[in-house]
Amino acid sequence: MIAAGLRRGESLGLRWRNVDLDRSRITIAEQRVPLTGGAHFAEPKAAASARTIALPSFAVDALRAHRKAMAERLLALGVRLAPEMTVACNAIGEPLDPNSFGSWARRRGFKLHNLRHAHLSALANSGIPIAAVSKRAGHATIATTIATYVHADDADDLAAAEAAEKLMR
Repeated sequence: MIAAGLRRGESLGLRWRNVDLDRSRITIAEQRVPLTGGAHFAEPKAAASARTIALPSFAVDALRAHRKAMAERLLALGVRLAPEMTVACNAIGEPLDPNSFGSWARRRGFKLHNLRHAHLSALANSGIPIAAVSKRAGHATIATTIATYVHADDADDLAAAEAAEKLMR
């Protein structure tokens, strides 16, 4: 989630068929949506949410290791890892429930959405063009990205004053 800035449902709906480790990319094609008594697969939140995202090398390495461990664990149970299986699953290869996953995280002291927020805010505040951050986030407009993930601080204001100084001379 943190390596790609995914929403909870997107991360839980990611299937191995949508992971291209050779090209370091994932495709968000569906999400897991909570329902009373369980969850189901659905299309992404909005049209812009269906997207392909490049992954950093540490995430690709982690996914390779996870896939290998998952395949070995399932094979020990007599189950073969299949492309339609989700990347995030329980010990027997079944998709995780979004609400249960959220509760698991809260018991450990964090909110899952904070991982998305940290990723996108760090990108937005590090000079990555806001249009690129917005596309990565799956937002329909950059206004959503700016309003939610771009945060100015005192250092930014100081940099603005220094730029104004240079421009006005």
